[in-house]
Amino acid sequence: MRKILDKVSDFKNLKTTIIGSSSRVFALAAQFAIVIALSRILEKSDFGNFMIVFSVYRLIGTSVGTGIASVLLYHIARMKEEDAEHPLHRFALLVGLGIGLLCCAVLFFASGMIAQAFAKPGIIMWLISMTPFLLLTLISTISTGAFEGRGQVMQAILFTETTPNFIRLVLLTPLPFLHLPTVWIAVIMAVSVAIPWLLSLRTLLPGSGWSVRAFTAWDYGYAAKLTVYNFAAYQVQGVDMIVAGSLFSSADVADYAIASRIASLFPFFLQLRVRMFGPVAARLLSENDQGKLQHEVRAAKYFSMVLVTLTVAALLIASPLVLTMFWHSRSVTMLLVLMAFPPVYRALFAAGDRLLQVAGHANWNLGIMAASFAVLCIIPAILAPRFGILSLPIAMIISGFILNPVISMAVRRKVGVILNRPQDMLVVAGAAAAVIVPLLLARSAYLIFCSGFMFLALGLAYAALHRHDLKEI
Repeated sequence: MRKILDKVSDFKNLKTTIIGSSSRVFALAAQFAIVIALSRILEKSDFGNFMIVFSVYRLIGTSVGTGIASVLLYHIARMKEEDAEHPLHRFALLVGLGIGLLCCAVLFFASGMIAQAFAKPGIIMWLISMTPFLLLTLISTISTGAFEGRGQVMQAILFTETTPNFIRLVLLTPLPFLHLPTVWIAVIMAVSVAIPWLLSLRTLLPGSGWSVRAFTAWDYGYAAKLTVYNFAAYQVQGVDMIVAGSLFSSADVADYAIASRIASLFPFFLQLRVRMFGPVAARLLSENDQGKLQHEVRAAKYFSMVLVTLTVAALLIASPLVLTMFWHSRSVTMLLVLMAFPPVYRALFAAGDRLLQVAGHANWNLGIMAASFAVLCIIPAILAPRFGILSLPIAMIISGFILNPVISMAVRRKVGVILNRPQDMLVVAGAAAAVIVPLLLARSAYLIFCSGFMFLALGLAYAALHRHDLKEI
């Protein structure tokens, strides 16, 4: 009977992983299609202004919302009766509504000062018109905590990722042909979040009761800590856009926004493999099976490295065709090539941070995240006069070189698992060559092709030379 239950549980986990991964692929594809549509509607500088506000508002809404949602997840997962969660959910929404309205009011009245501080007067319209999107993103994110507390992960994905992106894709795609005022973009963004959230409330808050259960001091502290953590963790298309908006022109930000959208696909298989590794690592740690755990780490590293490198190669080789849909700019191709290095280098340390987390050493993750956040904020300000917008991916590379070896050292000391071997330096050298050689030698037309084929050769070589890692236990 136990074996049957385990198989049923494994099937549910596999089903959730497949649906979650498919939803993530759809979300990334839809987001890229939306960026294409927006680039046809807006001028380059206005597109850059919109992307700054969109990224910052999504960062605020998602970070605060996830912090409050974590309180719901913590309590609802421990409740035996479903009706008991409704008062807590209502109070969480009231807290989120109050914080959201406060943020919107501050941003509305301070929009002129913010635009002046960023030296971007064109940003004022977006700061004001996108405030409903911020508020709705915050409160809809809170409701995901109720879904996850019930164990309904697929429903959370449906209402927070799949449906909003589908609505945006449907409504924004024809917008270039309708010649409507650009403020309609902000309306569509708000509607895309409002509709699925309102539909989800029919499931999450049925009935007409209005009772609430107030948060305790511990709840507020727990939410605040996780809000700060999520804010620091949201570095790509979040914190990086704040840094870009404060240091560079709107046109440069537009180039970076396009490059980062493509680059967000680079680590897809790395993220998927790490998520799959977590439960396996937790089980092996509980069984104290060090040999099997070391084997699983090597297998995770092997698959991550091969899949990430080949994904980078494929996207770089295909990107010249994709980039014809946008403004021609050499900086986009240079950004893409530089942004290819961090996920490949990160794959050499695959599962390190997740291993620390499941082993009970989460404070290491928090410290590493804070250090990474600091590097991303400080280094571009230092390098911007010399390297311009390229200083952002350079900062990511520097952060990886500093922090990933720290993760490897912590895993070895705390868990007794070896993440890296001396021969990994050959991979680092190969990845560095795939970035540096094209940037120094290739002409613009062949820059990305050259880098893509070098990453392809690196991935195939690694797959051939390290396939024995799958057999060692």
